[in-house]
Amino acid sequence: LNWPNVAQFIIFSVYKNTGTTINAAFEGMMGTALAGLNVEFMIKLFPHGAAGRTCLYIVDGVQENHWEVLWYVRKRGWHQKHCTYKGEAIRFYNDADKGGLQARGVFGPDGKLDPHLTWSRTDDWNQKLNARYQDLRSEACEPGTIVYKDPNYAAYGEIACLVDVALVLLLFLISKSSRNTKMFGMSWHVSWMMSFMNPSVGVLHNDDGDVMGWLSFLSTDVVVVVFTTLIGAVFAIVATLIPRMGLLNTSKLQDDSVAVTHSITTVWSECTRYFLGGKRS
Repeated sequence: LNWPNVAQFIIFSVYKNTGTTINAAFEGMMGTALAGLNVEFMIKLFPHGAAGRTCLYIVDGVQENHWEVLWYVRKRGWHQKHCTYKGEAIRFYNDADKGGLQARGVFGPDGKLDPHLTWSRTDDWNQKLNARYQDLRSEACEPGTIVYKDPNYAAYGEIACLVDVALVLLLFLISKSSRNTKMFGMSWHVSWMMSFMNPSVGVLHNDDGDVMGWLSFLSTDVVVVVFTTLIGAVFAIVATLIPRMGLLNTSKLQDDSVAVTHSITTVWSECTRYFLGGKRS
């Protein structure tokens, strides 16, 4: 879970009292939800997002002075990183050690898997790693170019995404929504669209490499953020209910009553002096 989002939502939601806190929390949740709905709309247009891979630098069947790092992460599918020297390949190989990792390996200029830079959860994953590399070698594409999974994104995806980013930001800015709605909506919109347009990220996938259909919303980071936003809103509201916090309206009733009574007394006293005065004021 995205626990930092819980913390930041509490900070931007807790205000003078319970009522204003509920209002700020609702506004923040609305902004987050609107940004999430936009991402879901873009996923329907481009199911894989900008997910893609770099075409291998193969010339006459030889991978010229380049190292390729391949790894597979559960729910995110295959990843590939092209490196110009071995030290860079080792760094990305080590960075690939994240949650859900199934296999990883470094292929040298000779096209062979480095036995010292390979790991797989099971033997069959080691075979899949080699098979994946051979599939990449057999592709007929321009070396160094990005091969997108979604042909529609390759045709007009970048333009569509740029228009979407600009349009949604403009709608937030010209709307008469509250500051919290704009702040959370715009920030998450930019964050999610940056991931959507990143060839290394795109849209999350299941273990079979297919987008989760109409459940694509649940397979992305959007649902995590929305869920943690809800948790943050609950914590923010509950925090105002703690007696020692002094944010409950009931804790201010006595002071408010005294202030209102004093104001009424002052008004009537001034009115009495005015009407009973011996001369014009």
